[in-house]
Amino acid sequence: MIATLSRAAQSLAPVGRRLADALTEIREREARRKEIEGQWRARASVDFFVERLHRAEQRYEQSQLDEDLAAACLEECLLEKARRRAGVAQQQITYGMIDTQFRTEFSDEANRELLTRACSLRLKVATSECERITSTEEKRLSAEGFTSDEISKWPSIKRARDVVERFRSLLESLPARQPENIWKAANTILEE
Repeated sequence: MIATLSRAAQSLAPVGRRLADALTEIREREARRKEIEGQWRARASVDFFVERLHRAEQRYEQSQLDEDLAAACLEECLLEKARRRAGVAQQQITYGMIDTQFRTEFSDEANRELLTRACSLRLKVATSECERITSTEEKRLSAEGFTSDEISKWPSIKRARDVVERFRSLLESLPARQPENIWKAANTILEE
């Protein structure tokens, strides 16, 4: 039994390394996507200008000087302009600018290929794990007198089969996904 498991583990070692490499690449791309999103969210924020106006108004309240009033008025004008620009940025976010910029940096086909490779490797690992769990649980539960129907519905076996089915289904859906929906599969593939 131990020899069989070690041979199985050795045969999966190259798969594990390739999977780790693919997941690392997905994480790097996802980090870049989040960076792009952060840049766009910053464009859509007016917090900086609100704070400047608040400070200018406080200075005027304390000093009552015309120069401080003029500064507060200018800050209010800047805030209004910033709100207009932030509105435009928010519309661009709403209509998919983050994904468009991400897909410009990483082509749809490159993303599809990476996700397909990672998903197929995750499927191999999940299938191997499912076989191991099923074999172990079947032996243990059979010895305890459970029927094959009861064993097939056992929670650990069912969970392992669900994981295999999730990756199989995802792998089958990747070739047909629309370009704007390809990267959404990354979250499922990265789940541990």
